[in-house]
Amino acid sequence: AIEVYKTQLLPRAALMTPNIDEAQVLLDDETIDGANQEQAARELGEKYRCAVLLKGGHLHGDPVDLLFENGEVYRWTHPRLDNVNTHGSGCMLSAAITAYLAQGKSLREAVDAGLKAVHHVLSHPVEPAPDLVLAGVESLRD
Repeated sequence: AIEVYKTQLLPRAALMTPNIDEAQVLLDDETIDGANQEQAARELGEKYRCAVLLKGGHLHGDPVDLLFENGEVYRWTHPRLDNVNTHGSGCMLSAAITAYLAQGKSLREAVDAGLKAVHHVLSHPVEPAPDLVLAGVESLRD
């Protein structure tokens, strides 16, 4: 599957949004850390000829997300959120960016708005009421 991504999907993409672990695989297991994150974003963009939002949530410290677009690098730093289930946040971010692009925003504006939206959602989690959770399980049994 990785080879299909590398040869067929990513060269057709307008934007890729890998996390650090995914970027390392796409760069043939090159180690990525805070010191070379920008260079890795540039390498990905040049290799696959698309914009790159290299997400820094897997690095130590506050996450730094880098957008490489048309030779320029833009940076967003967010306070690390502790004790938050972030599973699915990358998919949520990609969907948010797509929605903002569909509204006519530039890529940089869409990434900015998407990152803010996802950070807001993750920092304000909503827990369903226990009776709603049980009702949902009961409806699955029917």
